[in-house]
Amino acid sequence: MASRSQKQQIVKETMQLDEKQAALFWPVYTEYDTALTKIGDERLAIIQEYAANFMTMTNEKADQLAKQVMALDDQRNELRRKYDEQVSKALSPVLAARFFQVENQIQLLVDLKIAANLPILEGPDQK
Repeated sequence: MASRSQKQQIVKETMQLDEKQAALFWPVYTEYDTALTKIGDERLAIIQEYAANFMTMTNEKADQLAKQVMALDDQRNELRRKYDEQVSKALSPVLAARFFQVENQIQLLVDLKIAANLPILEGPDQK
């Protein structure tokens, strides 16, 4: 996974902002990234709980973890909506779309890396 500084460098290169735009964008980005990191930390805690319960997973625990992941997905989407509006107002809808295009690509890579390292649960009838 990309570090925060690597991610910021990718965003910087992709956004291609002038000085005035950068002065408006980076404080908003920092707020967004801080909030997104908090959601990521919560997701990591769920993944750790999944790993801890993998061998003894019950239907109830699986349902609980799935609902927690979906709630975090909802929070992440709400965060995107909020900051899309802020970036659109601060800069323009085109630059907001550019930001969330690269942000989405980075997040897809992070999610894929996480998913690729998680074992798939088997039900009692599949063992």
